[in-house]
Amino acid sequence: MTPVEPKPPIGRSAAESLAHFNLRYLAIVFCFVALASAILFSVSRYYLNAGREDEVSRQRLLIAQDIGHLLRFYTDTVENIANQTLVSDLLVFGDRALAHTWALQTSNLLPKSLGLALVMEDGTVMGDPIQLNLGQQCRHYISDTLRGGNLNVPPVHADVEGLEHFDIAKKVFAEGEQVGMVFASFSLELLQQRIDSLVMNGESILIKDGEGGVIAHTGTGSPAETLLNQEAITIPGSGWKLYMQSALPSATGFSYVLAIVGVLVFSGLGYVIVLMSRRLGRVFQQDINLIHDRLSALKLGFRMNAAESGSGFKETQQIVEQIGTLVDEIDHYQVELKNLSATDDLTGLFNRRGFFERASYVTQVANRGVPCALVLFDLDHFKACNDRYGHECGDQVLKLFADTLKRRVRGSDVCARFGGDEFAVILVNLDQEAVIPWYHQVAEAFVEEQKVLMGQYGISEPCTLSSGAISMVNLHCRIENLMRFAAEQLYKVKQSGRGDISLRNRTMSCDDCDDHSLQRCRETAL
Repeated sequence: MTPVEPKPPIGRSAAESLAHFNLRYLAIVFCFVALASAILFSVSRYYLNAGREDEVSRQRLLIAQDIGHLLRFYTDTVENIANQTLVSDLLVFGDRALAHTWALQTSNLLPKSLGLALVMEDGTVMGDPIQLNLGQQCRHYISDTLRGGNLNVPPVHADVEGLEHFDIAKKVFAEGEQVGMVFASFSLELLQQRIDSLVMNGESILIKDGEGGVIAHTGTGSPAETLLNQEAITIPGSGWKLYMQSALPSATGFSYVLAIVGVLVFSGLGYVIVLMSRRLGRVFQQDINLIHDRLSALKLGFRMNAAESGSGFKETQQIVEQIGTLVDEIDHYQVELKNLSATDDLTGLFNRRGFFERASYVTQVANRGVPCALVLFDLDHFKACNDRYGHECGDQVLKLFADTLKRRVRGSDVCARFGGDEFAVILVNLDQEAVIPWYHQVAEAFVEEQKVLMGQYGISEPCTLSSGAISMVNLHCRIENLMRFAAEQLYKVKQSGRGDISLRNRTMSCDDCDDHSLQRCRETAL
């Protein structure tokens, strides 16, 4: 993080004011402690005994919440994996070998992970289920989940000794549509190790899954059969039940100790408050510096970690958190502005910037052998239509063509307007033999859909489409050069009468298409 210039220390008058406040507070505390010490012993035993069962309930709740947090950690981890762009792309493009390798590598990074897999929407596992440790019960759970089963209750599978585990599945979306899911299995040793670390002497803890099976048990107290007679509590984020029996010590001895501690409290309290009065000024100054640092970080364009954003006092923590919330909102708006900067206002398609950002990735996919095609469109006679019938009519024609494209492209395709009547589309995972039929479908639909505008604005003839296209597979060309090659095909159509498409599908190699070798690349393409 960029260092921020230090601020001057808090003034002497403010520190003295805080010291006087602490002196007055000390007098009040003295009176309160003197009174409390007189009655502490007489009431401590009563309240301790009365609160014993409440303490057991609180301990049970804390343990359940702790296990719930552990489960939430793994649920959020799988959720974050499902939200990664790489995961949705692997499911969209259907590269099973790459998805299998990714799953094995990622599984090794997850603590206590027994298996990880990507599953397509039709239930197909992206890779070898055996190598990915997907048993029969796991595959049944995947099928049930894809048919609308509950994703929020992790099932427990204990059919294979030594591989007892629970499963977590999260849906994967691309362009707002579900394309599959991420499936992960984690060993039940996680739960056993957790309750082993939480159990105390004389306590027993038992956890059952939603179907009544025991999935973890530890402790030196009551046996499992006795624990089942205790009150159960549901572990957050699951259908699991936690049973606990605690052997708290007798309150009598503790009452004597508490009375003695009460006498000693005041002697230590005075010293503590003196120290607090000195620390108080420093902490308030640190909070002011922290607010300055958050605002400086916002100005410089980076975000502070949550650990760097905490306050020394609970009273001022809310202010710091509100500033952090404001910073997050501003950062969110900046992300939205970035998205808007990549979108054409009139048509809602990508603009030139958005197109090239997405196209650079698609070219890598095409270079790995995935069939892709770049198609350029130019609206024939659009300028004459725009000049004769007005810009409002011209805008309607452009939006109509954009809507025509949107209805005939998929979520993996890239569709953009470059300006004026120039459009570009990258068709992903489409063989080159299908490009020309696809063009004719778009062209015919566009002419048909213009009939409403022709009647509304009195247009005599509809705009047609001229198109130039090039197969991108294994060309190893930069997208800028592919655009030029496609533009050459479009120019041929314009010269030969318009309203048609010219497709260049001959294989070429353009690993180093710089300005000096561009002419050589064009000659190779032709």
